[in-house]
Amino acid sequence: MIKVSHLNRTYGDYLAVADVSFEIPQGQIVGLLGPNGAGKTTLMKILTGYHYSDTGEAWIDGLPLGEELLEVQKRVGYLPESAPLYMDLTVREYLEFIGNLREVQDLEGAITRVLKLCALEGVEYKSISHLSKGFRQRVGLAQAIIHDPKVLILDEPTTGLDPNQILEFRDLIRTLGKEKTVILSTHILQEVEAICERVLILNKGRIMADGKADEIARELKGSAVVYTLQVKGLKGSEGLKSLSTLPQIVGKPDLLQDGDNPVFKLSFPSAVEGGEKLFDWAVAQNVKIISLIPETLTLEDVFAELTKEVVSEIRS
Repeated sequence: MIKVSHLNRTYGDYLAVADVSFEIPQGQIVGLLGPNGAGKTTLMKILTGYHYSDTGEAWIDGLPLGEELLEVQKRVGYLPESAPLYMDLTVREYLEFIGNLREVQDLEGAITRVLKLCALEGVEYKSISHLSKGFRQRVGLAQAIIHDPKVLILDEPTTGLDPNQILEFRDLIRTLGKEKTVILSTHILQEVEAICERVLILNKGRIMADGKADEIARELKGSAVVYTLQVKGLKGSEGLKSLSTLPQIVGKPDLLQDGDNPVFKLSFPSAVEGGEKLFDWAVAQNVKIISLIPETLTLEDVFAELTKEVVSEIRS
């Protein structure tokens, strides 16, 4: 549904998007992550036709963005961070205005559809200026989908919403994602974990990672599985000596906490090997395992690791 090949965009000497390539199939919700200035908004504006790329190509629904801009825009719905609302219009008047701009054929039917989908039926005759932040965001989303686009691009859609409004908005995005391809830019990592099947992480205009969050975490952490082990029934020094002789152990174990219930840190090539070896060891040593916890990287850990300052200077 979306294909991007070697996109580049500069502003003077600043390289905002640097050799970006990816593909997104139909019906996938993708989280676009990155620190401020990473190039997320520039990339989204290129895909919506509001900006152009200096070099590279992009296709949406099989159409080349550079050659078929108007046809591409008919297939794309866009909700920028600041929703483009006319405050003096009512919700219905605004949707009629946008629908006419979009040349929607059955405009009344389209308005009815988006009012229901975005839970705006109770405020359709209210002035937008009198709506809360949450309802204004709903109106912004309604204008983005009134022409029933195949692709939906959302830039920080839940900024400023209260917790209940955020949950409602997430549910709505999940519903839309069953039929549409969705790119969601956000700084709320829990939001990505809750609704996105895949993440693209940008830093300094470049894609640092692309895939499922858990797969990226495994690649960052390496193949070895790191365990924190707490036992009862032996001293810390005895445990270190005994654990270091285990078959398949990677490196040397560390003693994190001594005392009656010492805590160790150690690694194995896989979770299966590690679990089996440690339980067999506990039985042989006549000790009790109090806890055995494999270390995992959260999306927050992944984001922090991949958005560190790039060592090499990026030049245009």
